[in-house]
Amino acid sequence: MVIGSNFTKADTRTRSLFAITESSKAEVYEKVKKIGIQEFFVLSTCNRTEFYACATEEVLRQVITEQLNLQPGEFETYFYIKSGFDAIRHLLRVAAGLDSQIIGDYEIVGQLKISVKSAREQGLIGTLTDRITSLAFQTSKQIKVETELSSGRYSVSYAAAEIISEHFQDKKSINILILGTGKFGITLSRNLKEYFPSAVLTLCNRTLAHAENHAKALEAQVIPFEQFTDHLGGYDVVIATAQSDNYLIRPEHVEKLKKGFFLDSMLKLR
Repeated sequence: MVIGSNFTKADTRTRSLFAITESSKAEVYEKVKKIGIQEFFVLSTCNRTEFYACATEEVLRQVITEQLNLQPGEFETYFYIKSGFDAIRHLLRVAAGLDSQIIGDYEIVGQLKISVKSAREQGLIGTLTDRITSLAFQTSKQIKVETELSSGRYSVSYAAAEIISEHFQDKKSINILILGTGKFGITLSRNLKEYFPSAVLTLCNRTLAHAENHAKALEAQVIPFEQFTDHLGGYDVVIATAQSDNYLIRPEHVEKLKKGFFLDSMLKLR
């Protein structure tokens, strides 16, 4: 059985409310063990939160409703339910990156492995779940070997790099500003640094110390979050990954940009 919510069911802000942190993951593991569920794991990324279990729909639904403090109607609106072979097929698609926003996204299989490892340490990966997840990992690898996905370069980071490359083919050095240094922002920053070694990378985060902690390893610059709109004229590319109820870049800011562009975390060209 799998019950989850992903980018097809909820927007970024709503999905963030359903995210399972490491501390809340430990909490839900204790809950399921107390009620007798023996096989269970949680997959929580920026694009999805899914609960996999050998349990009845009623029991798993109750666990999720309590853990996420869902309000009346939210479960029916934002969550999908799959069982039996449909649940297994879904897991295979997730592991292969076929259920991702960027089709073939190879980062998801690594996130899935971490989730399974975490549940295994809690004694919640039994024989059935072990075999099914092993099959998912093997299938993902086989798909990448035998198809165009074998390049391993299909991801949100790669999509951003492709767009940047198209616009700056003749430019030797690119000034890139990353707004937000959460997990996604840092992963994106590392990958862009590999794609564009000569790029001048600048990090910006609401908590300045967090940006500074990562800047050294990336050889990146840092600017205060409160001042980033004053510096937009110095960048070719601005990528917003920080969660916000409103757009961080507004129409009046666009005039300050060079002949470049900016992307939001959903990779829509603005």
